[in-house]
Amino acid sequence: MLSRALSLATVTLLIGCFAAKPARSQAQNLEAGKSPSQIFAGACTACHKSPRGLLKTVPAGSLQGFLRQHYTTSPEMASLLTSFLISTRPTSCPKRNPP
Repeated sequence: MLSRALSLATVTLLIGCFAAKPARSQAQNLEAGKSPSQIFAGACTACHKSPRGLLKTVPAGSLQGFLRQHYTTSPEMASLLTSFLISTRPTSCPKRNPP
C-alpha cells in the first residue's frame, strides 16, 4: 500500500513539473525612460546633494565603474549618467586681471 502511494505521488509530481508552464520572471528596468538627471535625483541624492558633490568624491576616470557598481543596472545607463555628471562640472573661468 505504501509503495503504491509513493508511486502515485511520484507520478503526480512529474506530471505537475512537466505540465506546468515555467514561470519566467522578467527583470524590469526601473531606469527606462528616465533622463540622467531624474536617475541622479532618484538614486544618488540620498548621499550626494548635487552632481558636483559626487564628482568631488569619485575621480572622473573611475566614475562610470563606480556608478555601474553602486547605482545603475546597466553599462549603458552608467555611461549616460557619467556623461551627465561630467557635463555639470564647472568650466574653468579665465582669471580676470584687476584694472
